[in-house]
Amino acid sequence: MTVANPPRDPVQIFVGAVCTRTGDAEARAGLGIFMATDDPRNKSIRVPETLEQTVASAEMLAALIAVRLLPRNTPVLVVSGRDLIIKNLKSAPTWEDRGWVEARNKDVLIALMSELRARTAKTSFCESKGGQYALGCAQAQTLASEAAQRNTADAINVTARPETVLRGAKLSKLTQSTAYKLIKSLRENVSRKATDEVVKLIQSTVKQLYLYMPTTKMIRSFLWRCLHSSLRIGKYWKHIPECEDRELCPTCGVTEDLDHIMVQCNRPGQAEVWKLAEKLWLKKGHTWPAPTVGAILGCRLATFKADARLYTILVTESAHLIWKLRWKDPASEREIHNRWQYSIAPSLVRDTWKGILEDEANLPENWLRGPEVLVGIAPVRSQRPPPPPAVDGVG
Repeated sequence: MTVANPPRDPVQIFVGAVCTRTGDAEARAGLGIFMATDDPRNKSIRVPETLEQTVASAEMLAALIAVRLLPRNTPVLVVSGRDLIIKNLKSAPTWEDRGWVEARNKDVLIALMSELRARTAKTSFCESKGGQYALGCAQAQTLASEAAQRNTADAINVTARPETVLRGAKLSKLTQSTAYKLIKSLRENVSRKATDEVVKLIQSTVKQLYLYMPTTKMIRSFLWRCLHSSLRIGKYWKHIPECEDRELCPTCGVTEDLDHIMVQCNRPGQAEVWKLAEKLWLKKGHTWPAPTVGAILGCRLATFKADARLYTILVTESAHLIWKLRWKDPASEREIHNRWQYSIAPSLVRDTWKGILEDEANLPENWLRGPEVLVGIAPVRSQRPPPPPAVDGVG
């Protein structure tokens, strides 16, 4: 769009950016655009979740929206309190020559370059730490802060103008490594729907990411298969001839998905295992979170002060045992109890179990093989019948 008589002096647009919890999975970035008090073109926008949640991403998106606000033949001066926009624009030709390989915020930067090339009037960018632009920058920052606090992200079109976008890379700037990465990036990266659904389930359950807890290779493999829905259960059998009946749980008669196996099934196993895990966890003085599929798959990301490792092992080993019990004949409560204790004890070290070991100060070197190391959770042994009464003339 153009206007018949554009102004000679550039129109000033102030932009600001804010990001809360930078680097966290819960990071939120917001941008602000300020032109004048009560101007309807002022903007307070939360950065779309499809883009990086960083100050740099918000600042570049603010610049893109700013240059789109005015006709292409109107001079514009974009003012920011940082030099991020200027630095990115200076680097843009180099990234463009290399096909934008490994460039951060490339979609926004490509769109911004496209808009600038389409403009016929002068477009300037200025970094200001104070002076005559201080008030405008402060207003933009306020709008950005308000946006970052909102729960819902905005939808912003970052599509570039196709007529002003340079595709590919310059041969003179191309290396073998860059060429390989460029070809690889052209392949569409399609994520599985089932995986996306499970990832969303985990993200809704786990709110904090502070600690990484190691698990055994077997447990990691099991969690990976759960995450990618590659276990042969439930709907896996739905379209396989003569196997359709396997979709349903033989005990409950409902679809036997992961959620049913882990926390709902009436078959002996899951309820007993979770009761044992809860009993042990309560000895550490914490509240036991109700087990769900999201909590199981995300347990390595949950945080309990000083006891995150114990929680991780309790949940993962218990879930894996429930999975193994599913493939065997219904077990007795005694067998479930003993198998759970055997699977838990070797997974831990003394400092993990501090405060819940029987006679902790006097444990031998091979304490893991001892039969009664957990306070109040000893193995359940078979009851021997009482000896027969003595018979006259015998013994």
